[in-house]
Amino acid sequence: MLKSISSKSDIFPTIITYHGVVAKYTDRQVQNNQIEIHEFLKQIDYITKRFNVVSLPELQDTLTNNKSYQKNILAITLDDGYANNIDIVYPELRARGLASTLFIPTDLIGTSKRIPTYYVRALIWAGHKNKIKIPSISFEHQLDTFSNKKKVEIYLIKYLKALPYEKMKRFIGEIMGQISEEKWQEINQSFHSEALMDWNGVRYLYDEGVVIGSHGANHVSLHNRQSSSIINNELKNSKKRIEDKLGECKYFSFPSGSMIDMSIDAIKQVSNAGYELAFSTEKSIKMTINNRLTLPRICDVKSFPRLLVGMARYKILQKG
Repeated sequence: MLKSISSKSDIFPTIITYHGVVAKYTDRQVQNNQIEIHEFLKQIDYITKRFNVVSLPELQDTLTNNKSYQKNILAITLDDGYANNIDIVYPELRARGLASTLFIPTDLIGTSKRIPTYYVRALIWAGHKNKIKIPSISFEHQLDTFSNKKKVEIYLIKYLKALPYEKMKRFIGEIMGQISEEKWQEINQSFHSEALMDWNGVRYLYDEGVVIGSHGANHVSLHNRQSSSIINNELKNSKKRIEDKLGECKYFSFPSGSMIDMSIDAIKQVSNAGYELAFSTEKSIKMTINNRLTLPRICDVKSFPRLLVGMARYKILQKG
């Protein structure tokens, strides 16, 4: 069983998550899940100097057996399965001898599909439209300024994440219907950074020692608007696919991962599906046995200062 971390200590296990890494931004608004390589290396070198970086199985063993440690321990996780994790991220981690865990949305791996929120960002920032109109939700807004584009992006992504799976698929179809198929091909080529890896790439990382976990099947938020059957499919089907193709799958990362993206039913089903640990994107959740299925992670890594702020807040919350 997981043990509570001692409140007398200033040493706390930490989990940090990255998504993708690019050499240089083409448009950072579209590439919202990416950071540039120079920023990534600055953060990784800082982490290497100040933490004992361990794998998730090692972190699990430390927590399960209440092992003591003299230095802060940290585990690195990678969400979504971006192809650049293979040719940019992993070589840098390997060169430093750093373990990592990759969480993948299994039904998107090896396809031309991308993370759902990408389609909203790509349309707004690269679709060259002055106005967006979505009749099904009676939504219409100008896209003539940066401020207007940002407002629309925030609203539509929040709306998309809150939808049940079938409605989310239809909504993405409406988003894609705003511009031609040829234009989408052009945008996708311009933002190859948003492409996900195939199963050969996943197998390569697995063979190299990277732990592979589930990020669901379709990168669907498992909130209380999702049906129990969809949640069950997302959890069990993704786990089975990883185990059929690779081997044991003990860990799950909640898509989006905030408190509103994890229903009570979903948390129960994570346990029922056979996962040993699951991970959120909340820093405020304590590392205790009661939270082993919603363990906290630091995810604001867009810049080095923001990483430092996130780590400081995490430490305060864990001590509180």
